[in-house]
Amino acid sequence: MTQNSGGGGVGGVDWDAEAASFDEEPDHGLRDPAVRAAWAERLRAW
Repeated sequence: MTQNSGGGGVGGVDWDAEAASFDEEPDHGLRDPAVRAAWAERLRAW
């Protein structure tokens, strides 16, 4: 695996710049109670 710290990422996205707000998107983090509950249920069933 290589480390990309040059700023350009897959699809031209600068993931370093996006990191601070990445989890704000509805399905990117577990901050939304509905998403958190869905993941909890899925993992319990697993």
